[in-house]
Amino acid sequence: MKLFFIISLSVALLQTGVAQTPITFVDPIPAAYNPMEVLPKFADICPDIKLPAGHVYFKPPTKQGWTVEQVMAKGVTHWSRGSFEKPETQMEAFKKKNPQFATREYEAVPRIREIFDLPPPVGDKWWPNGFLNEKQAREKGKTKPIHARLWVGETMEGTDWVPSGEPMWDWFYDEFTKRYEEQKKKDGIPYYVAHNYFEQLPQNFQLAHEKREVLEKLYETPPEKIDAGQYSVGKSIGKPNTILEGIYISAPDQTPQQLLAALVRMELVTRMGKYTGMFIFNVHEWRPGFPTQIEYPEGTFYRTDKLPIDPNLQILVAFLSQEYGTIFIEWGLMPYQSLTKKPVAFNPEMHKPMDDWFAKGSTKETDFPFYHNGESNEINTMPYLGDMTHFGIVLWSQTGGKVAGGKFAYAPYKIDGKEIKTQKNGSDLIASYYDKRGVVTTRTLGKKMMICYFNMFADNDRYTLLVQNPANPSETFTNVVCGNGIHATLVNLR
Repeated sequence: MKLFFIISLSVALLQTGVAQTPITFVDPIPAAYNPMEVLPKFADICPDIKLPAGHVYFKPPTKQGWTVEQVMAKGVTHWSRGSFEKPETQMEAFKKKNPQFATREYEAVPRIREIFDLPPPVGDKWWPNGFLNEKQAREKGKTKPIHARLWVGETMEGTDWVPSGEPMWDWFYDEFTKRYEEQKKKDGIPYYVAHNYFEQLPQNFQLAHEKREVLEKLYETPPEKIDAGQYSVGKSIGKPNTILEGIYISAPDQTPQQLLAALVRMELVTRMGKYTGMFIFNVHEWRPGFPTQIEYPEGTFYRTDKLPIDPNLQILVAFLSQEYGTIFIEWGLMPYQSLTKKPVAFNPEMHKPMDDWFAKGSTKETDFPFYHNGESNEINTMPYLGDMTHFGIVLWSQTGGKVAGGKFAYAPYKIDGKEIKTQKNGSDLIASYYDKRGVVTTRTLGKKMMICYFNMFADNDRYTLLVQNPANPSETFTNVVCGNGIHATLVNLR
């Protein structure tokens, strides 16, 4: 039997003509993680990390007792007013104590009324005299504070909405971004200004809403000739240097298309010379899904809320935000969650019909005794509470982060012997969507290469993956893959 195995292996190697190096994918889940605790854990169980220069990660301290300094030691790069329990007194003290973080402020989704300091509306009209003229808009751009080096607006919704094609935006951003540029020249610290937390690019950027050949041609179009609508040079919102992807997934069966579409746009936005990344709300913006079970000494509580995104995909999205872009912002996390899981955030209209409480030893449903509305440190029962996405950031820091700045390339591969070739124009993500298959990305720096495989259409069967070094076809790497999560590792090249 042993002789037969050796002969078979030799024949296989001769047939492929290359040596196959076994690899081990990095497990992103810490051994100490226990999701049944329904409390944030990442700052307690994950190693300290530092992301490479130019990479951005925002998340508040999500557990009572944690500090801004503590989560920043875990890789978070920026803080906001909402990162503090008592911002009025704590923000300035934090900056004085930690001068290295003073320029890491995040201006978190100011609305138009805050951006332009609008007076209260007349009835329901925020603009009774029309939008700003050139003089007014430029004056706002000249005087708006620029101390937050990460600035992401909330400008495409609300009753104070101003269409992105209005000229007042161009006048405002002309002055606003000019001052950011001057500030950067003085201190060398990068800035990121995004008009809105989600993009509104034209249809030619939209996977599944445009023909395959039209999308593929975008990868062959010179960056300066890409039609990006109002984001194009010379247009109303063309001056902000950042375009973010809002990761707000609808129905679960739409997930592969929506995530791949986001990655396609990120590739194209990067080719345009803009910064990009992801702004995620890690539940399905669809409808209430299944209940989350929370155990108390006094009984068992069930809350039905929006369905969380698959934990595999939460890890994947955070990882890919750094590989296809440089920015990851997580929205919707309540800071400083109560250690006792009490009181519980409560909206009567939303929660009362869908909450269930069973006192210990009872099979009869009664009213939940630990509701509160508006108290600090109240618990949000959203599953995972930012842990999964943090695991994705840590995984990237251990693999892709080690070769940041290296050469990115898609790699040809075989999956259970079926050969998958790369696209000559780099449109592998489009092929992934239309052919319903995975992709392998690599990033190489010196003699180290990151290998990353993901397939958003995958089932839960096991498949043998054989990856070819795109720069050296004689060098291949192999392991087993399974599921729709991220498979990543760092290898040494010959």
